[in-house]
Amino acid sequence: MTEIRVKRGWSYGAESYFHFGRQPRSWSFSFAVANKDAAAALTLTLQLLQILRDQGITLPEFEFARRSLVNRAAFMYDTPQKRVENLLLERTLDLPC
Repeated sequence: MTEIRVKRGWSYGAESYFHFGRQPRSWSFSFAVANKDAAAALTLTLQLLQILRDQGITLPEFEFARRSLVNRAAFMYDTPQKRVENLLLERTLDLPC
């Protein structure tokens, strides 16, 4: 978000997230950039992923991510759409309800 949106203004938003399940699943990222910025944004994102893989995250980055998860928790559970989605995931993944 900081590199793609804040510093460069290439997108209105950028995010990444894990897809949860009973076994390790996938991690993905997304952003919505103009065609003229797409190649540069993707190149930068892949470079950032390489750095993440090689160096991990810093404590301030971890704390930022933790606060973000806590602050958005209500949107992950307390909307009608998320309640239905969570129920479907629990049932299809045979998770305890």
